[in-house]
Amino acid sequence: MKNRDEDQRANQTQDCVDRRYRAPVKHRETTFHGVVWDIRRDTFELDAGGKRQELTREYMAHPGAVAVLALNDRDQVAMVRQYRHPVSTFCWEIPAGLLDVCGESLVAAAQRELAEEAGLEAKDWQILVDHFSTSGASTEGTRIFLAREVAQIPEENRAELHAEEVGMQLHWVDRDRVIQAVLAGEIHNANTIMAVMSYTVGSTQPSWPVRELDDKWLGRSGA
Repeated sequence: MKNRDEDQRANQTQDCVDRRYRAPVKHRETTFHGVVWDIRRDTFELDAGGKRQELTREYMAHPGAVAVLALNDRDQVAMVRQYRHPVSTFCWEIPAGLLDVCGESLVAAAQRELAEEAGLEAKDWQILVDHFSTSGASTEGTRIFLAREVAQIPEENRAELHAEEVGMQLHWVDRDRVIQAVLAGEIHNANTIMAVMSYTVGSTQPSWPVRELDDKWLGRSGA
């Protein structure tokens, strides 16, 4: 008889990689058409553990997003303060936005958002981290970029801000202060938390995986 240690060893793996799999969809309907995104209801087949079952799930169809951790040469983070109505909170965030321009690449979208929200441009761009915001309830995926060698865009060349972005101002915040705010529960924006903590951990590693700016991305699934 196998003991508990043997069972645990049998479940150990180094293959810690998310992989795309499309369960066969038997029926799909859009139950709500929104201003920005829709709600879908899928009935699909899932074969798990040798047992095939038919499930129905509702989720938000989201175009995806990008975010930018922009750092200056003083190790400060470019941040903005924006009102988020669903949570009734003015949130401190890194620049971010939707993938709502047809045919726009991820890095181009990130450059656009950094320019629009922070009035900044950057020479050095790198993929920092990818994530699914709420994988059980939304198709939203976000790619976060690291931007360095930043410079201000002249006022006359900046885009006009709209909606919640009106009046938005750039703030440079020491990275150590952002980390403290995250750990103290004072910053709640997921992109900001993931970006700052990923960069802080990654910068201490002996090797940092360098990914091409157009590296494959599970977030833009077309689901």
